[in-house]
Amino acid sequence: ARAFTFVGAGLFALTRVRSERIPQEAVIGLVYAITAAVAVLVVQKTKGVEHLVDIMHGRLLWVRWSEIIAATIAYSAVGVVHYVFRRRFLQISEDPQAAYEAGVWVRFWDFLFYLTFGFVISFSVKVAGVLLVFVFLVAPAIMAFMVTDSLPKQLAVGWLTGTVVTTVGLYLSWRPEIDLPSGPTVVAVYGVVLILAAVVHYLLRAPRKDTALVHLGIGLAGLLMLVGVFYWGGSFLAGTDPA
Repeated sequence: ARAFTFVGAGLFALTRVRSERIPQEAVIGLVYAITAAVAVLVVQKTKGVEHLVDIMHGRLLWVRWSEIIAATIAYSAVGVVHYVFRRRFLQISEDPQAAYEAGVWVRFWDFLFYLTFGFVISFSVKVAGVLLVFVFLVAPAIMAFMVTDSLPKQLAVGWLTGTVVTTVGLYLSWRPEIDLPSGPTVVAVYGVVLILAAVVHYLLRAPRKDTALVHLGIGLAGLLMLVGVFYWGGSFLAGTDPA
């Protein structure tokens, strides 16, 4: 995993060009989709379906203290690197053209960013699973961007959201009457929280609250109708009584 992280960091750094006709995010997403498909094919040929499930869902409830200690050391080291070079990382992320014009070696800093980024993911996926790790990468940031434009406040919101939502998700998955896989449960809780946050954000920013409420009502009715179609249609195709 560490070796492929090194190769992937180099690939993403080399494929970034000054005039991007294809966004770098699209390249990353395509590489992820292709490598994930190859991983599935390899697992199928090696009869490792259980391992594939572990990769997707993780095993949060069975993590060992040795893994926690190793991850803490690795994350702390990456945190120090990002703190020391935070200005450079922000510059190449927010205004890469200005960085090029200032003579900054953008490819090197891209490589270092992706290398540390992949290093953290390679530690995390083994425990939390692919689904939860990628939700952690995106969901707290989305919440933070909705709330504030200040970077320190965004970090605080992201950390707080991640802690609270993960705790709630783990508690729900632990409850005997629910008894669901921990990783997917946390992902589902994140989905609910993001939807509620988006609704509140829309209402607060809408110039006319009455029109916004009407739009939300129409959206909710359409969602309920869609759920009903899938539920009743699935029951009909399965030949079962939906009641």
